[in-house]
Amino acid sequence: MCPLSKDDLVYLPKNIRVKLGGLPALMLVAKVTTAVHLVDPYTGRTTEVQGTEYWKYPFNAVCSRKHLTEYTVLNVEPENGKIWNVEMARSIDLGVNDDRTIVRSHLGANLKSGDLCRCYDLTRLNLSGANDEALEAHSADLDIIIVKRDWESKKNKKRNWVLKRLKKEKGEDDETDEAKEDADMEDFKRDLETNPDMRREMNLYKKQAAKNNPAGLAVIEEDDLGSEPDVDLAELLDEMTLHENEETF
Repeated sequence: MCPLSKDDLVYLPKNIRVKLGGLPALMLVAKVTTAVHLVDPYTGRTTEVQGTEYWKYPFNAVCSRKHLTEYTVLNVEPENGKIWNVEMARSIDLGVNDDRTIVRSHLGANLKSGDLCRCYDLTRLNLSGANDEALEAHSADLDIIIVKRDWESKKNKKRNWVLKRLKKEKGEDDETDEAKEDADMEDFKRDLETNPDMRREMNLYKKQAAKNNPAGLAVIEEDDLGSEPDVDLAELLDEMTLHENEETF
């Protein structure tokens, strides 16, 4: 099984970069199917590495979601039709210092002042196995990589849909891993909300009506309108019959 996941930052060996037409050394994983779908975080250029090709020239992630840092967008200016210059500061630095940086990114069109985004701060990370002349030649462009807009600022989001899965037997380490599992599940749900391609490969079910909402209508908070991506009711399955060995989440 391919060890890569969505949003991983990968370092491509020279042989595969040349074979695929001169790709940059660092690419983001957009998704993993029968191929690894990659995107250049600066230009938005995309490519696919088919499964057979990947196993000939395997590559691993040098950063994953656990390495992401939250940044606050201060200003966005277009550089050309596909690239934007995004001025940002680490969220934890706001009000503490005046440190800020300008990042070139293809995601700038979806950002505005005040937005939060998740980034790889390569000035604070050690890219083990990726320290060669290919990175040194582009060091000026490799400080911050914008991975995605951060929708996670709203906690305990109310959703009108659920997933189901088989129950698993609890082990000794389940209590210590529960918080990590909850965080991973929230990340997965966010991915589903922002990625229609992922949703087409899964069954999502309408949440059972609450006692005070017998019509089964989705509950939408006033300040949620237009603020976050969500799943359209038309995409949800009407019926959900659970067996004893199944649970919702």
